[in-house]
Amino acid sequence: MLATGTLPKVAQLVGGTSTELGFMVHLLISALIGMSYGLLFRREAPDLGAGIGWGLVYGLIWWFLGPLTLFPSLLGGSLTWTVAAAGQALPSLIGHLLYGAITALV
Repeated sequence: MLATGTLPKVAQLVGGTSTELGFMVHLLISALIGMSYGLLFRREAPDLGAGIGWGLVYGLIWWFLGPLTLFPSLLGGSLTWTVAAAGQALPSLIGHLLYGAITALV
């Protein structure tokens, strides 16, 4: 997010513009999403492989919900579920999948 310049946009969710505030907001959102993973999938993953699989699915779901749906909507933009928008958000997809897998590991 730092490399793509997204953190100042995340800070706009709470009325700020700084990279540091954007990082703190992102950490808060990530913690809430991680807690929801634990609540939703605590009984669905009997072993590590299943947990990682569910984590990858959960990361994919949040990629659709986050940068492609909620983020533009909350900033006053419109939903653009196009190939171009998905291509532009591809680095975020990698991050969300890694986040889901690591959350499952933890």
